[in-house]
Amino acid sequence: MARRFAIALLVAAALHAHRPHWDRIQHFVFVLLPEASFDSHFGRYPDSEGSPGAHGPTTIPNLYGYADLYALQDHFFAEPDPHTLIKIAAARVESKDFTNNESTFEQACAAEALPQVSLLMPATANDMAYATRIVNAVASSRLWRRTAIFIAWARQGPNADHFPPTPGLGPRVPSLVISAWSRLGYNDHRVYSHMSWVRSIENRFGLAPTPSSFPDLYDPFDFAQQPRDPTVLDPAGVRTYPPPGQGQIFPASGWLDTVHRSHGTWTVAPGSLVIGYGDGFVTEEQAGEDPSLAAVVVREANGKTFEALVHYVGKSQVNFVIPVDLAPGLASARIDTARNRFDGALIVEPVSPGLFTATAMGQGPADADAESAEGTQLTYACAGYNNCSTVRVPHESVIVLRATGIRNAHAVEAWIGGVSAIVESFGPDAEVIGQDRIRVRVPDAVHGRVLILLAADGIYSNSAQVEIQ
Repeated sequence: MARRFAIALLVAAALHAHRPHWDRIQHFVFVLLPEASFDSHFGRYPDSEGSPGAHGPTTIPNLYGYADLYALQDHFFAEPDPHTLIKIAAARVESKDFTNNESTFEQACAAEALPQVSLLMPATANDMAYATRIVNAVASSRLWRRTAIFIAWARQGPNADHFPPTPGLGPRVPSLVISAWSRLGYNDHRVYSHMSWVRSIENRFGLAPTPSSFPDLYDPFDFAQQPRDPTVLDPAGVRTYPPPGQGQIFPASGWLDTVHRSHGTWTVAPGSLVIGYGDGFVTEEQAGEDPSLAAVVVREANGKTFEALVHYVGKSQVNFVIPVDLAPGLASARIDTARNRFDGALIVEPVSPGLFTATAMGQGPADADAESAEGTQLTYACAGYNNCSTVRVPHESVIVLRATGIRNAHAVEAWIGGVSAIVESFGPDAEVIGQDRIRVRVPDAVHGRVLILLAADGIYSNSAQVEIQ
């Protein structure tokens, strides 16, 4: 019998697309807390693009517990007036603003009477205690498996974030997605804003999209997994549950991961490089670059099929390239090996950009070279899976970034250290099928360790670090 595999994508999410199985979520709860920078609350969280701030697992244990149990976004940026933004979007569906009326929200949960969209925003509140109370109201009800809770902060507050100002982005704030269908301990490195809440409402409930380059928040969900039971926490922060355990990279059921990932779940662009993860494709002894070890067939919704080029076959992964003629829309992929067959879903978009990183985590040092007058030099080094040096780039040079999902774009923008940088060229890599290269000139005013960010046709990639000497 065929088993599901998780498609690992080196790309960002689609903006306007049908989301498979999202109809399992009937209620969205948006909790807008007053103020916090990402660094102040989650700068100490593992595998996050953070700098240690005032708080950590001892001061806000429940919030760290939610990140352990569900999904955290470490590149979520505040809009100028998120409360009004969400109220306008929520007015397009069945909704209610429970702000300053939390007891009514708790009663609605108990009575299984939540609207499609609920909004809560305290005037003043203890972040952790307030958020816990709201989550507990859902977790203690029969609505748990039908509800998704989105928690984010409205503004940065007095504690500055180390993420540099970037055109088109507000200050960085924490964001959590809590649901029976949330990925376990999932740190999503893609770029979001409160507009992603709007996009989520639109894509889930079939509304016309509002113009924006920000994706929805579908990626933190995994509808192939068994829905997980709720965990009710003490609002005071007393840990009353056992640690969730370390999420495996390659569990038997398959999981989203990749060698150089930027955390995209289902979305691919024609010609992009993806990795299907499962278990038991081949034995360790058989693993290698022989494409005959696996056959990958991608099928459009209309039944038209394409054979995908296979790069590598391992025990737990098959690297392949999305066929260039694949039409936008919902598609599926099947991986066949002598030992196993796996099936997975895809959403195809013309452009879906993702930067490769040296850490294999979708954040940290960029997987890149630097070109100077003296020639090309390798600019990062990895001594192990999570032990990579920051990219060092000579001043007044060109950074050559490795990425995927960008080649079909009409225009690519770049920012280095928050400063707009000239993109000299972008397109397919002549050496690696499915990989793209982008040449970006370093602005004169930038130096030190900074972040680089791309946008292809207005769609943001993940960010990566470089160090300008």
